[in-house]
Amino acid sequence: MHETDANRFPYADFPTGWFAIAASHEIGAGEVKPLHNFGVDLVLYRTESGQAVVTDPYCPHLGAHLGYGGKVEGDSIRCPFHHWKFDTTGRCTSVPFAPAPAKARLRIWPTAEHNDMILVWYDAQGRAPLWEMPDFEQTLAPELQGFATYNDIKTYPQEILENGADWLHFNTIHTTRQLEGGIDPKSHGDHTLVFWFQTKGMDNDSAMDHFRGEVAYYGPGYARNLSWGKPFPNMTVENSVYATPVDRGTLQIRSMHRIVPSADNQVPLDGLKQIFAGLGPEITRQLEQDVVIWEKKAYFAQPMLAASDGPILKYRKWYQQFYPNGPAQSAAIGKVA
Repeated sequence: MHETDANRFPYADFPTGWFAIAASHEIGAGEVKPLHNFGVDLVLYRTESGQAVVTDPYCPHLGAHLGYGGKVEGDSIRCPFHHWKFDTTGRCTSVPFAPAPAKARLRIWPTAEHNDMILVWYDAQGRAPLWEMPDFEQTLAPELQGFATYNDIKTYPQEILENGADWLHFNTIHTTRQLEGGIDPKSHGDHTLVFWFQTKGMDNDSAMDHFRGEVAYYGPGYARNLSWGKPFPNMTVENSVYATPVDRGTLQIRSMHRIVPSADNQVPLDGLKQIFAGLGPEITRQLEQDVVIWEKKAYFAQPMLAASDGPILKYRKWYQQFYPNGPAQSAAIGKVA
């Protein structure tokens, strides 16, 4: 690892956990898509019965790439070269004019579908999934839910999710209210962490831009942000962020944003649509402001923090568990004077 890369981020491995590789609506039954994540090529396909499957890309016969010309037939994928078929377990089930070789297999990556996202389990040590991801309530109003993908961002998943613990930057970069908060008792299990927050001083101030909320982390690649309060009367605003490695130092961000009206909501659907229409552009505005910082910042293992910063070190301590080997060159990072 180059010293300049070590100064940007010290961890040599991708973190262990579930990562989003597509939104559910991006691949229909019978479709095949080539992907590149975790530094390798992959293939995503959806069987005719609807199951999402992620596999290594190359047919073990003569190496054809299944993502280019591969076909779904029932619950199998067919190689474009000599039409070998493989089922959802990776087993070769059919070869034209010959018995299928018993040892012919594709590597199938653990795959799950939750909250309208297709997730893949990554572990450098090859372990099976160590936990399952949660399911949340589905929206009753599809018009109030949106998706976005941001590609080729030069940073690391830990840095993306740290935004939810870096409360001061919402004020200094995004010009929102200053925040305060702490660890929520809903945090449970090693892979889950929840912070609650609110606008600072809201109990002594009647300003109309006060709000409360929480950011919940489920493993190293998913943060679910919920907000409610005066700007969002009788509704909850959700912005779920998924950060997925492409190569070392490059990632994709997928987001799902929506508003969920409460049972006593009095705002008609057209009014809710107007509120919702502003969410996507605002999320993009804030992300573009953050990217300028993310792509050039250094990583200090022991930063010099102020009381107003937020629970950054608590977040980092929790996140370290997902790296199988810890920092690669922690001595190269040093301390902030």
